[in-house]
Amino acid sequence: LFLRVCYYLFPDIFLKAAQVIIWVGTTNLLIGGISCLAQKELRRLLGYLSVTEAGFLLMGIGSLSSAGMVGAVYQQFMTGLGICGFGLCAG
Repeated sequence: LFLRVCYYLFPDIFLKAAQVIIWVGTTNLLIGGISCLAQKELRRLLGYLSVTEAGFLLMGIGSLSSAGMVGAVYQQFMTGLGICGFGLCAG
């Protein structure tokens, strides 16, 4: 809802910011993925996995489409459940 209000109030700025959000999300995704490869401890791996998933969320939000927004919310929900489950197993 907040993003939709911002889009209607400031459409030009929001369209330019969407490109920046997508680039930040892509960078976040790549750095988190590379950092995940070097981890040997499960807790740190889960931490960097969360960073990587945040990149997916930013890319979905930056797409400015309803499918991207719904996908970002679904990804956030499922990542939260998955990380909680893995965190309980890693203990």
